Amino acid sequence: MDLRRELTVLETLASGMTPQIRGRRFEKWLTKLLPQGHLEPRTSFRPKGEEVDGSFLHAGRYCLLEAKWWENTVPASAIYQFKGKVDGKLVGTLGVFISMSGYSGDAVDALQVGRI
Repeated sequence: MDLRRELTVLETLASGMTPQIRGRRFEKWLTKLLPQGHLEPRTSFRPKGEEVDGSFLHAGRYCLLEAKWWENTVPASAIYQFKGKVDGKLVGTLGVFISMSGYSGDAVDALQVGRI
């Protein structure tokens, strides 16, 4: 099954899944998508006291990946929390936050004024 169709099927099934199952399935889908952009994905891992949804290598730099598929939009606080994870890694580590449920107005405002 191609990735676009796989995501469409996942969207169709999403309402019958728990948020955790839906999130894990979305993470797996992203892991299949990343190589198509010549990125080298790594699956989720759990360092002590935190969880990282995945990571990938791009142009010699590691990027942490946060993937959310919540019922509601993602608030700025979730992005701030992810920024804390990224800031706690090696200097030069970047972060990518992907939300299938969109972003709240406060998150968009924070990005536009450079607070995140």
